[in-house]
Amino acid sequence: MRAVKEKILEENFIQSFFEGLVRVLEKRKLSNTLSPRRLMVYQTAKIVTRLFEPARSVALTGVFVPFEILHTMGIDSMFVEFVGSTLATTGRAAEYLDKSEQHGYSTDACSYHRALIGAAKAGLLPKPDLLIGASTPCDGGLKSLQTLGRFFDIPVFVLQIPYRLNIDTIKYLADQYRAMIEHITSVTGKKYDEGKMKEALALSNKCVSLARKVYELNKAVPSPLGGEDLKNFGVIIGLLLGTQDGIDVCERYLSFMKEKSARPAEENVEEKIRLFWLQNRIQFGNKLLTAMEKNFGARIVIDELNHVHWEGDLDVDRPLEEIARRQIMHPFNGDVSKRIEVIQKLAREYSVKGAINPSHWGCRQNCAGRDMFKEALAEINIPMINLDVDCVDERNFAEGQLMTRLEGFMEMLE
Repeated sequence: MRAVKEKILEENFIQSFFEGLVRVLEKRKLSNTLSPRRLMVYQTAKIVTRLFEPARSVALTGVFVPFEILHTMGIDSMFVEFVGSTLATTGRAAEYLDKSEQHGYSTDACSYHRALIGAAKAGLLPKPDLLIGASTPCDGGLKSLQTLGRFFDIPVFVLQIPYRLNIDTIKYLADQYRAMIEHITSVTGKKYDEGKMKEALALSNKCVSLARKVYELNKAVPSPLGGEDLKNFGVIIGLLLGTQDGIDVCERYLSFMKEKSARPAEENVEEKIRLFWLQNRIQFGNKLLTAMEKNFGARIVIDELNHVHWEGDLDVDRPLEEIARRQIMHPFNGDVSKRIEVIQKLAREYSVKGAINPSHWGCRQNCAGRDMFKEALAEINIPMINLDVDCVDERNFAEGQLMTRLEGFMEMLE
């Protein structure tokens, strides 16, 4: 299998891209000159480069798989949506979307997952030892993992996440984690260590405590951070839970925010309109946010995925049960009313004037709820605009048209 991995990875631009990032950013990290966002990129790039090392045990997963367990067992892992995001960021998504379409995958499906499949067909992905998915947050992510399972001819382990939180559902999911651990051991020979797991959960608690402080500081008016500063922050921190790297990233953000808050007001970005961004960001380069900041003093001060959805620390003496409780509580798991409640709460806490919802093409979850989100925010007097946009596929991106719509929305908010 290792020989197969090495053959597949010849002339792999994803591998080269992230190896180059690590080399460049490592020098700046050693000199302590990395911005918090750059440090987050560096830690993520390190994870990606490890996926391509033949001696490593590798897992491709869903975004809601508990990464603490994988870290503890020595499994290098990445959620599959990251591949589509990377292809979009590097401006290479279209060619791999084309490749997936040539193999018969419908353009109605989510482009994060279609880009992933195209990349697999092109030989850009390392052959994983493990594929681990979950029934939430979406069917598309799980289906894409099942497609990879057929392509690589390896089984997919699926976690079925209950919708309701109670003692029985926590036990049910914790038992599934135990079955997942047995599956990992049977495939890789890696053993689970309860003591290491408790240590990982303690690191998670510290990381989350710091992340809460980051979010709390950004409630200030004006916010220390905005625009691109916290793009994808919550998702990447989830990937880094259970590691010292996650703590380092949060500490760097906190230090930067405190320093920025202490500067004279005239040195900070003007903030006339505070905005709320729902779900995930547009992953390829565009001028929308820059134009809103320059022309209207409008800044994104909160992303829907940038918050902690549970209270307090997780009990390190019951690690699997506590991770199960955390997972079942996620607002993207189950009835949309959970998500709506969080959206209203964040809008109030961050004193936003308006909200932007990218109705990502192919995302059944987000597009189905768009009218409900708009009505829920209207109840608390916060206007929302739905942008018909594909967050990965630039071929479906009409920047001029979107700019016109956003300008009209900004003028209304003013």
